[in-house]
Amino acid sequence: MDNQTISIVIPVFKAEATISRCVESIFSQTWQNWELILVDDGSPDRSGEICDRLAAGDSRIRVFHTPNHGAGSARNFGLDHCNTKWVTFIDADDDIEPGYLENFHIGEYVHENYSIIIQGYRRVNEHKESLGECIDLRSADYCGHNCVEQAFSKDKVFEYGQVVGKLYDLLAIRENNIRFTTEFHLSEDHLFYLTYLLRTKAIHTYSGTLYNYIWTEGVTGLSRQLHPADEMYIRYDKILKVCEALKSQCHITSESVIRKIDYFSVTGSVALLLGCIYKNRLPASERRKFLKRLAADRKILKKSFLPQSMVGKGLRTVLLHAPCHLKDNLFRLFLTK
Repeated sequence: MDNQTISIVIPVFKAEATISRCVESIFSQTWQNWELILVDDGSPDRSGEICDRLAAGDSRIRVFHTPNHGAGSARNFGLDHCNTKWVTFIDADDDIEPGYLENFHIGEYVHENYSIIIQGYRRVNEHKESLGECIDLRSADYCGHNCVEQAFSKDKVFEYGQVVGKLYDLLAIRENNIRFTTEFHLSEDHLFYLTYLLRTKAIHTYSGTLYNYIWTEGVTGLSRQLHPADEMYIRYDKILKVCEALKSQCHITSESVIRKIDYFSVTGSVALLLGCIYKNRLPASERRKFLKRLAADRKILKKSFLPQSMVGKGLRTVLLHAPCHLKDNLFRLFLTK
């Protein structure tokens, strides 16, 4: 397997306004050993046609046209067609600075099998003006049985859950059948990333914010959309399980790291789930079905569901101690506003 070439997978959907700019930024890379896999995810606009035109002039680009099943499915399809050791992901509405691929340093160092290489990003508008949000990691190597805890405690390696900005070992992905879930569409990339970390043997981070995470005015992101409650319960359940596995299998004992993981996997996920249950205005039988499922996790919730606001603390008391029908009535009163 080619150790010096990076596979780049881009899911493409309704990206006719941005995909050319994205691919042009790949053409401009100082590291030119790459292959690009463009997966047209059944896009109804001219995205697929533009991808074909871009590929016509460069043999390193392959285009696949698939029915629309979402970004996770498109990324899985791309993974199945990679021919190199290393793979990274870029979103079709983002772009990268010229030194981005070189900043993974695969030509400079021999990185272990089952490792992950991470660099930062910055959020910008369409004019490349900074919007303030960025993650710039320190350059460091975390190895050994507690490499995950080291990285989580010393930098924002846990919080940085987006699938972009990272170089994955395709051998680890294939040998462990690590896939993007298609059961929900919010944080599915974070789930993929955390599942990969369960198997990693080393984490290498490099300073630099060369990935441009582009915010387009007027476009509502997935985090602000109202998602089906069924999807959000699956999200809660799967993220909780992978985070519990991380704590045990990666030998995490640091209280500050555990609090960080629990806040994401329990406090944040439960709050999101409850919001979707009640803002979707489900019938009482459906609402109470979800509340009973949460009740089955009471031991975990008692330990790890720790909202900080006064309202959140009140919701915690109700969730842990009130009978199901009373929980439902109180949540309906406060969460449907």
